[in-house]
Amino acid sequence: LVVAVAASAGLSMFGSLFIIFTYCVWKDLHTTARRFLVCVSLSDFVNSCGNLVGVVANLPRLEGRGCEVQSVFTTFSSLGFIFWTTFLAVFLYMSIVQGKVTLTARQNAMFYVLGWGVPFAVTLGAFFSGALGNDNSTVSAGWCWTLEEPELPSSMTCENARLFWRLLTGKGWEVASYVAVPLLYILVHRHIRNESTSAGKTFLTQTSLQLAQRAHRKFAAIPMVYVLLRMWGTVRFFFDVFNMNEPRKMSSTFYEVFLYLHAVGDNAQGFANFIIFCLFTERIRIKMRSKVQSMCGELGGSESTQAGSPSKPLVNSGSHSPYLSQQGQRTDERTSLLNHSGDAYSTDQMGQ
Repeated sequence: LVVAVAASAGLSMFGSLFIIFTYCVWKDLHTTARRFLVCVSLSDFVNSCGNLVGVVANLPRLEGRGCEVQSVFTTFSSLGFIFWTTFLAVFLYMSIVQGKVTLTARQNAMFYVLGWGVPFAVTLGAFFSGALGNDNSTVSAGWCWTLEEPELPSSMTCENARLFWRLLTGKGWEVASYVAVPLLYILVHRHIRNESTSAGKTFLTQTSLQLAQRAHRKFAAIPMVYVLLRMWGTVRFFFDVFNMNEPRKMSSTFYEVFLYLHAVGDNAQGFANFIIFCLFTERIRIKMRSKVQSMCGELGGSESTQAGSPSKPLVNSGSHSPYLSQQGQRTDERTSLLNHSGDAYSTDQMGQ
């Protein structure tokens, strides 16, 4: 289990840091959608790091405050990850479907207040209520989360208090995101499909159609990856609710399979985001390839290496063909939105 958590958490931390790094290095990625993705990556990095420390240091087995401190960090970051993943889907829906490609100051503030404020308030309340600590891995996978027997309000039984805090500090929000995130992406997916099939009305060029199809495929994959990675912990949570999450109540093999899937899935989202938004994103690949070739040219002192930089221009919403009509220019601006959102989540490039 330690190896599984270490491997998945290590890859996830690397992927999250890479996303943050690209945002800091390349100024043209400073868009609203990329900022949201950075918030997702930052949350995932802290969560993976906390889970890794909890498992490697065996904090649930140690006495003292270490387990509680780890739970504070991972509870806050896990909630932040859920909120910002959902907000990313909300912003994409607003940008692609509703055409609201920029946020007002009030809307932007609302996202940040909710995205960080709610997780902070929930974590603070759970901490001061004595609800965070060792759960004996009944619904975690070797790290600390909520106490198996949290301190009880006078009106609650132990089982009700345990269920209440587990729903409030993670699982309730997570289950809600399983509905909201796929639903929003399905609406975006359907909108792009409808637009791409209306070639005479919207997509006037073959490039536009290709960009739409590329975004079409990616928007189908994103919610599937999110749910498939996170669902195993939720399944184990419901096993616990129905008193099934113990080796003596199910086959040991079945129990171990779900435990390992949970351990890997909860810590793999950062690496999955790295694959989707970096490795499978042409815009980022071109930038990385150009950067590597430039570095090789500087180290080798070879001008020919630098001359070999890719000449393929990036699709930019500000570049328009002189042969297109005014209507065609507006169409390519709109299609550029699909390119940036589907490839790099840079949806607010439209209209520049």
